Amino acid sequence: MQPHFHRPGKGIGSAVEMLPIEPWRCEALALEDFERESLKLVEFLKHLASSFGSKHEEGERDEAEASRWQEFRQSILPGDKLWMMTEPASHPEVTHGSACLLITRDGGIVTRFQLYQPAEV
Repeated sequence: MQPHFHRPGKGIGSAVEMLPIEPWRCEALALEDFERESLKLVEFLKHLASSFGSKHEEGERDEAEASRWQEFRQSILPGDKLWMMTEPASHPEVTHGSACLLITRDGGIVTRFQLYQPAEV
């Protein structure tokens, strides 16, 4: 199945390449936009972590999340394609499952990155 994406005002279209997954929804992202916006997020998380302090649980969590995003950003190479995908819903009362980012390189999936990583219990 070719991933489909929805562009406001333009209806549903097909993505350029095939991905070996069956997403509920998948959309290509511009790497330049992602770099700019994810850098802001990493800086914000580091600011939050420093405001709590490294000994505080919230500060540790924010620092870990900043590191997780930084590692993901650094794993993207020139020529890679970046996709945002939502998984199929796991419950009938929700419209879609969790969101993630996919990096594809040479037509194959290299990395699947969960946007939201729930705190460990």
